[in-house]
Amino acid sequence: MYEIGRHDWPTPGYFGCWYTCPTRKVTVYLEFWDSFEDQCDITRALKIACQLNALGLIITRKPPRSLNPQNGGNISRHLDYKECPFKPFQPQFNSTFHAVDHDDLIIERHITDSVAIVSFENERFIYKFMTDSCFQRSFETEERNYLALAGVSGISGLRAVVRKAGVVQGLLTSYIEGKDLWSVAQNSDNIEESELFDITNRIVQLASVLEEQNFYHEDLKCSNVIRRDSDGELFFVDLGGGKTRGMYRPDRETHIILYGCDAVDALFTLGRTLWSLWMGTHPSSSVKVDGIRNKMVRDIITDCEEGNVETIIALRRKYFSAPL
Repeated sequence: MYEIGRHDWPTPGYFGCWYTCPTRKVTVYLEFWDSFEDQCDITRALKIACQLNALGLIITRKPPRSLNPQNGGNISRHLDYKECPFKPFQPQFNSTFHAVDHDDLIIERHITDSVAIVSFENERFIYKFMTDSCFQRSFETEERNYLALAGVSGISGLRAVVRKAGVVQGLLTSYIEGKDLWSVAQNSDNIEESELFDITNRIVQLASVLEEQNFYHEDLKCSNVIRRDSDGELFFVDLGGGKTRGMYRPDRETHIILYGCDAVDALFTLGRTLWSLWMGTHPSSSVKVDGIRNKMVRDIITDCEEGNVETIIALRRKYFSAPL
């Protein structure tokens, strides 16, 4: 039994999932209507589908989540089902935001296997789309963050979601003409200290502005910061959450997954991002600031690592007199 994919509907408890039937070696579509209790329901549903030689089932439970006095008050395990047409798996997420059709986009070039630069209505945009390895929740989180931070400096605008083959599977955001800071970090030995310090200042300022909006970038790192060519302004991208090894304390992983990061987590990740910028490499479980040539930056990173300040705003006030 192998899960191919899953899509949670907007109504809690309702979802569709695709599994490989171990007996018939075919893909089966299962649609649960507020009836799922545990993974055993998947096994039972696949057995029913096998008996019926069906490729699609709608699963309900009667009585739904009720106590059955005939079996000592235990929750009933009885599944109700009816056959339905097979639906092929398509990565998708839920959205009520303005949608445009994928066929109206002109792909200029791919940046990664899930991000491309496109033209739409004579403007350039970043098109981020789902693949089989993407998580639905990440895209829904990213859309929600873009909308909550609309108009905030350092965040590109969300133009629309993208519908392809009848389902929403992508985000269309403003295109920033520039380079990510990882490409800058790779050449940091050849960049003037004053320029690196200006970038450091801008990162801290932007992170503090977002903290004022009660937002912390869970996956902040150099590759998720774009520096605009025209004026050096920074933009944080990839707002869907996620974690990169070395950018957070391992003992905080479970907490961040369940509840998101707090100010201390964000400070730690900010410090690791600055360390990467100056050192031109990814951080490991521990970092040393000795190799950073600017003393103030060494102090800033140390404060982030050791939690010597409580918030990013406090860090900004300690080292930088005023916002840019």
